[in-house]
Amino acid sequence: MTQVSRDPFPKPQRLYGKKRTPKQDLEGAVLKECLAWLRAQPDVLYIERRNTGAIAFDDGSRIKFGSEGAADIWILARSPLAKSEVRHIEIECKRRDGKGRMSPGQLAFQEQMREIGVLYFVVLSAEELERIMRSFGFCN
Repeated sequence: MTQVSRDPFPKPQRLYGKKRTPKQDLEGAVLKECLAWLRAQPDVLYIERRNTGAIAFDDGSRIKFGSEGAADIWILARSPLAKSEVRHIEIECKRRDGKGRMSPGQLAFQEQMREIGVLYFVVLSAEELERIMRSFGFCN
């Protein structure tokens, strides 16, 4: 006799034997860890989590929000050279496994920020963010 699953929401089967990326390795997990680390730093004065995308409505209209290619996080931090000065820093988080790629919009935004003297970091973990920030003299 065959058993019938009584679960109304059965776990989806993997397609073609591909494994899913563990949640802790996805960009969202890296972003969450980076935000938590930044919030614990007294020299970080302001943190903003950016979202970009669009909302589609039933009538077919769409509203875009955010700036195309903008980094995931922007912060204002006390300058390590003069504590009375503040630096603008952009942080783009990518998957921990290194499979995340910068879109053309993100690359253009990165270049634009660097041209005007904004520090722009691409990180794969909160540990990497901490290492980079400390190498620039922040959060010591």
